[in-house]
Amino acid sequence: MNAVFSSRLGHPMELGASSTGDMTSDPVFGLWVVFVLVIIGVGIATTAWRVTKARGLARRAGLDESDAVQMSLLSDDGLEATYLAASLRSQDRPVEAAAAERAAAPTSSVAERLRAVDDLHAQGVISEDEHREARARILGAL
Repeated sequence: MNAVFSSRLGHPMELGASSTGDMTSDPVFGLWVVFVLVIIGVGIATTAWRVTKARGLARRAGLDESDAVQMSLLSDDGLEATYLAASLRSQDRPVEAAAAERAAAPTSSVAERLRAVDDLHAQGVISEDEHREARARILGAL
């Protein structure tokens, strides 16, 4: 029987198995290696993207970049929290910038300031409510 098996099918080791247990020549093993390397590559690329995005958001909002990176990497919702903090901070920045400009700008006449507010309203930059409030502040500062 052994002679028939050897002559018809070949030696059992010739059917794909090796005597040393070397799996590197197995195509399934090769596919697993490629799959694992792709997963690792995707993880590295995702991490690099999160770090870059967090730094950019923090830089534009004037936040600490290292804190933003730590938050984005160390918590599941860290990038979302960084985005939220940057959005809230950027909403405050125009107000702060306008206050600084007002403090640094030479005092203009009440008529000029009222005209400027009227122009902003006419251009659609500020709403009717904002227009009324701005005029009230200007007139209230007299």
